[in-house]
Amino acid sequence: MKRRNPKFGCVRIAQQINYAFGIKIDKDVVRRVLATHCRPEPGADGPSWLTLIAHAKDSVWSVDLFRVESILLRSHWVMLVMDVFTRRIIGFGIAPTSIDGMSVCRMFNCATAGQPKPKYLSTDHDPLFRFRREYFDRVFFWNAADLARKLHDYKMYYNSHRVHRSLGGSTPALRAGVSSAVPASLDRHAWRPHCRGLFQTPIAA
Repeated sequence: MKRRNPKFGCVRIAQQINYAFGIKIDKDVVRRVLATHCRPEPGADGPSWLTLIAHAKDSVWSVDLFRVESILLRSHWVMLVMDVFTRRIIGFGIAPTSIDGMSVCRMFNCATAGQPKPKYLSTDHDPLFRFRREYFDRVFFWNAADLARKLHDYKMYYNSHRVHRSLGGSTPALRAGVSSAVPASLDRHAWRPHCRGLFQTPIAA
């Protein structure tokens, strides 16, 4: 799993094994294996202060706005909306370089279309958004349409297949009430690629 997902650390590998195979494995066991075969990356920080005040799904959404550049060196603004309690990505909004208040409102409406609105919004630079670097530091896009497709792929992976330390090793979809996948067998399993092969998780074969 470490070879297929170089950015994964010992905590996430242990949680992903538990999620995929139903086998409890201590992170220290994974740490010793990684210390023998490869050097693990330092662990991430714990949950942010917003986690303490988000006691239910859709009680607090956190919003972040950042800029990315395409292969053609054209800038795009991306708005990311996330539910703090479940850690699920609500959606993304995309706009060209020059934006104003109306553009930001359109981005928010696009990112949250079809979703019930939360009680509160947070717009500070919260640590829970650090995960985006694991994707944007390793992926390229051509234009806004290509960026939207790749962001949608990552949203599906992040919400339904990526386990989270702050969620006790479960996925945001599971925290939100969606039923979990059938555990895989160690003898019969396959690898499911996500985001065009950038990430891979084990599934029942």
